[in-house]
Amino acid sequence: MSFRALLNLRLLVFLGLYAPLTLYGQARPPYTNQWISDDQPYVKLKVSAKGIHRVAFSALPAKFSVNRPEKLQLWHRGSQVAILSVANNEILFYGVPNDGSTDSLLYRPMNSRMNPYVSMYSDVSAYFLTVGKENGLRAKIVGSSPVNGAITEFHQQTDVQAFSNEYSLSTLSPIRANFFNSFFEKGASKTGVTVLAGKSISYNFKLTGKIIGSRPLVSVMVHGRSNNARSIEVYAGKNENSVRKVGAIANAYFTASKYSFVLEESDLNADGSGLFVFKSVASDKLERFSVAYYSITYDQRIALNGQSSKELNFPQSSEANTRFKIADGTAETKVYDITSQIAPRILEGKGTDLSISRTKNSALRIYLSNKPIEIAPDKISNVDMVSPEVKKYDYIIITSQPLDAGAVAYAEYRKSAQGGSFAPLVVKITDVYNQFNFGEPSPIAIRRFVDYMLSDGNREKNLFLIGSSTTFNERMVRELPNEVPTIGFPGSDILLVEGLAGAGREIAAVPIGRLAALNNKNIYDYLEKVKEYEQSNATDQSWKKNILHLNGGKSSSEITQLKNILAGLAPIAEKGYIGGKVKPFVKQQGISEVETVNITPEINSGVGLLTYFGHGSPTITDLDFGYITDVTRAYNNQGKYPLMYFNGCGVGNVFSGRTGTNPSSSNRIALSQDWILAPKHGTVAIMANTFSTYVSPTKNYLEKLYSVLFEDPTTSGQSIGKIQIEVAKRIFANGYQEYDVANAHQALLQGDPALKMAYISLPDYKVDNYESITIYSESVEKTLGNSTKLRASVVIKNSGKYFAGEKLSVALKYVYQNGTSEVKYQTVPAIPNQDTVQIEFPIKGALKQIEVKLDQENSIRELSESNNIAELLIDWEQASAQYLYPIERVKDLVHPVLDVTFNDRMIQDMEAIGPLPKIQFELSDDRLMSVDTNLMEIFVKPCADNNCDFQRIAYRDLKVRQSSDRSISVEYGANLSLPGVYEVLVNTKDVSGNSPENPYQIKFQITQVADDINLVCSPNPATDYVRFRLTGIEQKKIIQVDYTIYDVKGIVQAKKSLRPLASVQDWYWTDKLRSGSYIYKAVVSKGDGSAKTITGRLNITN
Repeated sequence: MSFRALLNLRLLVFLGLYAPLTLYGQARPPYTNQWISDDQPYVKLKVSAKGIHRVAFSALPAKFSVNRPEKLQLWHRGSQVAILSVANNEILFYGVPNDGSTDSLLYRPMNSRMNPYVSMYSDVSAYFLTVGKENGLRAKIVGSSPVNGAITEFHQQTDVQAFSNEYSLSTLSPIRANFFNSFFEKGASKTGVTVLAGKSISYNFKLTGKIIGSRPLVSVMVHGRSNNARSIEVYAGKNENSVRKVGAIANAYFTASKYSFVLEESDLNADGSGLFVFKSVASDKLERFSVAYYSITYDQRIALNGQSSKELNFPQSSEANTRFKIADGTAETKVYDITSQIAPRILEGKGTDLSISRTKNSALRIYLSNKPIEIAPDKISNVDMVSPEVKKYDYIIITSQPLDAGAVAYAEYRKSAQGGSFAPLVVKITDVYNQFNFGEPSPIAIRRFVDYMLSDGNREKNLFLIGSSTTFNERMVRELPNEVPTIGFPGSDILLVEGLAGAGREIAAVPIGRLAALNNKNIYDYLEKVKEYEQSNATDQSWKKNILHLNGGKSSSEITQLKNILAGLAPIAEKGYIGGKVKPFVKQQGISEVETVNITPEINSGVGLLTYFGHGSPTITDLDFGYITDVTRAYNNQGKYPLMYFNGCGVGNVFSGRTGTNPSSSNRIALSQDWILAPKHGTVAIMANTFSTYVSPTKNYLEKLYSVLFEDPTTSGQSIGKIQIEVAKRIFANGYQEYDVANAHQALLQGDPALKMAYISLPDYKVDNYESITIYSESVEKTLGNSTKLRASVVIKNSGKYFAGEKLSVALKYVYQNGTSEVKYQTVPAIPNQDTVQIEFPIKGALKQIEVKLDQENSIRELSESNNIAELLIDWEQASAQYLYPIERVKDLVHPVLDVTFNDRMIQDMEAIGPLPKIQFELSDDRLMSVDTNLMEIFVKPCADNNCDFQRIAYRDLKVRQSSDRSISVEYGANLSLPGVYEVLVNTKDVSGNSPENPYQIKFQITQVADDINLVCSPNPATDYVRFRLTGIEQKKIIQVDYTIYDVKGIVQAKKSLRPLASVQDWYWTDKLRSGSYIYKAVVSKGDGSAKTITGRLNITN
């Protein structure tokens, strides 16, 4: 792909960077990208094993030229590697797998990476083949030195057993570290299985070809796995019955410790086998530890021992040559000097008695190979290296290949005038790996890439990550396929950009946000919500001033503490630029159990900011307001998307590998992820912690956040990404603790960092004809007609920004019925949200109307000027006899009523009905209604439990009609034919937005076999009345019911005939009878001419 393709927002690969970066310091330029040439082709070769690798020319991509083999170059981690051979239409080279050494850049301090044998993310390294302008490096061929001198009988073999069963700081167990940073620390690594208190663990080993009399050196690394100090005893011997204690490892808490000891000849069996035993003698009942690895270095005879390849390690020597024999070597055995991995040498010699020159006082490494490793075709791929112009872009998206289409669509919007006229760049994560981590998957590649993109000194850029990442180690997949990785566990996106390009320690260099999308539809849905939010033409932005404070707690004292913290923040929002109106929701019971709260009316009406402070997990908060996609909650806030801030352990943890989208699924996505991915519902920006949270750092963070959002004129109105950076700056400007660091690192921003949230640009003062103006008499003892002066009460709202020093003029014009008028003027301080202004004026006759005009001079720039005038028309004949007018203003507060019938009758829960029922929904209200499909949402779930989801019925499958001026009717010809249990759920509202507290729900059964008709009589015994009820799905076939009641003597006491409609299933008998027993008989006639007689006994007690 040419560089011009960047104009189409696609970028495949960028310049390389091999500068050592830390998580707390700046990169050190210059940026070493010399190894990549933009105009050269590159082929990536994946290597997962140490050895001699073979690539046939025919296995390379067709477009990769091998016409001039001498120009072929091979690169690994930024250095050119000497190729062994390009003869015979094949490439031979020495390659090694990923040793994870770059993981150290993710540790604090870097030397706390103590396990050199395990990579956190990848076992595969990458070698890049290219056609260079200069001839490529080739391995030197050295002949064997004269075969004389002493033969070296052995080399130093190191056997390593590294374990990857668990993660040393795993949270899978409730016994875990008391505190977690996101950067790696304390020697954290993959490790072996947990060993419980009082238990031991043993490992068998076998030393092949050990030189008798030599003393092997054993190195071991252990991890503490509980919050206590311990001493881990180490034993070695021939078997469990013959072990000796070789020492003890001092270890504490969840740290790592290393220990070394020497094996004695008596510890080994004749075949070189033996046993290690590890046992903790800590007394703590919760004691835990694990073994990360052990290595055994010993003198070994030089032989292949049946292997196809072998590495020989010779220690430092003052000799210029080393002579050795390969005991079981053959004519096919090739010998290589790999002392330098990038400059191997080919040793030519006759037979298996060889002598090789070496550098004095340096170690020598030899590699024996009988057969090269073939690189499979799926490990060979074309890659393009294209260098971007750093200064050209200010909005960067990093995504994965499957999400590329959605990411490009999002970039197109950001490029448009409506989207902010940014200069966006879309980058695939594999391309970031290729150039900025030499093809190896790791989040360090993103740090290096961003540091490079900031090399122009301009940090006025945004970074938007689109894609998922899994840091929950038990669910991590090696090589991070299709992930956009975060850093560490708990995950932190902040650490991807912290401290770069001159930014301070712990401070993000650029605004960064993430959309943890699972598919392209998630991106398109989110994009539509962003467009709605940013391009709304609605002049009424007052909903953004509504702020919800929710707090949980596990005890009464904790609930009160959290409530008071939030209450202390309320004045900042109410008196700040947003002029907010804060509504608190407080957990009512001081218990650890979850308590449900209903905030649906508030969310649906519109909220600018929702702040939650309490306990939580990725899937629930202890004051539970639920998933936005849970249809039983009836959330419907399209176009009114709040900024959400969650404090609660792990509420923002979208890094646990969860993919279920059903709120009832055991593998459901995180609560916060659901709110941001939901189409046409939820939110567009969330700040939430990815792990544990604590009261003090959260209080500190919230105080800074509210101040930056609402108080400071230099920051209010900035993008949410910049807001987050400013909060961090203020936190770390003064004294802080490690909890503040973790809290800031783990505050994950989900959503576009360029969004401006909880912000209104201008004031918007408004008065309303219907609600704003009321007139009062001089006193309640006087009527309006008997007063010499009146008082006008004017309700003024500010639906926009609040400027505390601003003044608002109010003009009150009162008009008499004779046509004359007068005007009173009053100036009031700026109004944050709503206030009532009182204006007195003399009365000289019968009033016709009162007019109010705000900001008559137009001195205040507002969102809308059209709502600055209101008038009250006065019926003076009525008003003059009252002390206030109008007497009553009736606001619609009553929700509508829903009636649902199945086949023209109401059914009971779990009642059986026939296939293909006709379901009728009748919605009635006390106010006028029109045929508005938004007033009713109908869902059907084809199961009785949580193994399936509610499916919304499309409006095209419904028949909607106006049944009266205050009701609408919706008919659903349900295509439900398969037997089973179904559930219907209906959310309703009226034109004012009033909705029932709970949705309508009912379960029913579809059965293919017609139930027989039965008659139920209740109550029985009865006193005042008896209810007869027909049951059975054949009720709709009934055309007549004749019933008779007899006493025990057979005398008729009552007789009646009914010709019911299908909707009539009940009737009542209320005739007064004496106490005693009676017999009833009902003859049920069907439309097919058949009839059924049903009899029973009835008891009356008076």
